[in-house]
Amino acid sequence: MSVRRPRGLRRREFLSAAGSLLAGCATAPAVLTQGATQDKVRFAIVGLNQRGNELRRALELVERAQVSVLCDVDQRILARELDDPRFTRGKPAVETDLRRVLERSDVDAVIVATPNHWHALAGIWALQAGKHVYVEKPVSHSLWEGEQLAHAALRYGKIAQAGTQNRSDEGLRGFREWRATQDLGAVRWAHAVWYRLRAPIGKVSGPQPVAPEIDHDLFCGPREVGPVLRREYHYDWHWQWPFGNGEIGNLGAHPLDDLRALTGVGLPKRVLCAGARLLWEDDGQTPNVSLSVFDYGAFPAVLELRNLPLAPGLDVGPSFRGFGSGLVVRFERGWLMAQRAETRFYDERGQLVESWRGDAGRHHLRNFTRAIIKNDPSLRAAPLEDVVTSSATCHLANNAWRAGRESTLDELREQLWGVDPALSALDSLPQHLAAHGIAPDKLRLRAGGWLEVAPERARFVAGHNFEAANLFAKEEYRAPFVVPQLG
Repeated sequence: MSVRRPRGLRRREFLSAAGSLLAGCATAPAVLTQGATQDKVRFAIVGLNQRGNELRRALELVERAQVSVLCDVDQRILARELDDPRFTRGKPAVETDLRRVLERSDVDAVIVATPNHWHALAGIWALQAGKHVYVEKPVSHSLWEGEQLAHAALRYGKIAQAGTQNRSDEGLRGFREWRATQDLGAVRWAHAVWYRLRAPIGKVSGPQPVAPEIDHDLFCGPREVGPVLRREYHYDWHWQWPFGNGEIGNLGAHPLDDLRALTGVGLPKRVLCAGARLLWEDDGQTPNVSLSVFDYGAFPAVLELRNLPLAPGLDVGPSFRGFGSGLVVRFERGWLMAQRAETRFYDERGQLVESWRGDAGRHHLRNFTRAIIKNDPSLRAAPLEDVVTSSATCHLANNAWRAGRESTLDELREQLWGVDPALSALDSLPQHLAAHGIAPDKLRLRAGGWLEVAPERARFVAGHNFEAANLFAKEEYRAPFVVPQLG
């Protein structure tokens, strides 16, 4: 099936006129649409290769939702979506340029499932154009642009939700309701793990060709248009800093947001991140093994991420307390073990007290749709302006790591002295890596030591090389794809 051409201006004419059209989003809404009808909410999905496709399928289950527009820079993906027989609610229109989507009067809400470097700008532009918006995690690519997105979410009077779907998970909701009736005491520590097996992305010898169906200029958007230095055009951008945030910003965004939703913490007081890209000689730039520690004052939190199997040739990763991904929160009077399949609480003796079946937040888009129809932001399970802080926590860890220096295990143990869950996590790493031929005395991880975070602002104020870490807080933008300063 051929992809329908955009209506109105030809693409070349539209791009040349961008400065006088939606480049003006930096200062004022471009086109205000009519509000959603009481019967349905009309959605545009921007970015469809993987997560966007999953969200489109999820919207099929929301009774009052209609996908009216699909948008992607790759026309092959648009053709695939139009041909997919699973979608039965009519044929949506297609666009390759987000700015054309924002002009349309048949769009009430925009779902942003693009690569990370587009998240904040797309969300801000959509809000300024009078659309409700749902932004996938991490909701920003850097600290500064996340702050501008939070300002936009509060300024423009639209429903703004984040794609951290665990906020709608029935298991976590059940625990929160039960906890309100219990005296569990204070939180002592938290420990999240996600041992997700991945393979190296390969190493290219030079710039790779871009398929003619892909608008590479639009893909790059806020970034400078440069050569493609990865074998797979789609998805593997996650592991290159100009476009992605590595595993810390990818998978780590979920448990860190879960922790904040469960405990009510804001930004950490101190951050330490250690990690490396081990064994893989590829074009990835982000760590495939990392240990991030966040000191919240009242308690420490640990985030472990590993992409390597338990041993060479095995199709299984390590485990923590019997699972490969999840969050443990130690209260004074028991333990919470939260996973997508089930949330459980154990007493001090290790006896199961209560459990709640999880559903991975499958009604998260229904929650967003209901908030739009009711025009009530208080109904949102994941307010975008709040989840900005969760994504900022990921960025703090990444920035600390990028400004770090090579450290031995003994140096890291000294820095983590007194933080028992972090020491425990660090001590489990050498055994795992020894199975891959990395001797403990030869293991080196990049780390920057403890970096102190300014109260109420996601910037470092002290610690080794903290000024260098702060250089990653804001990026350079390419006109007309400039994130506007709103606060």
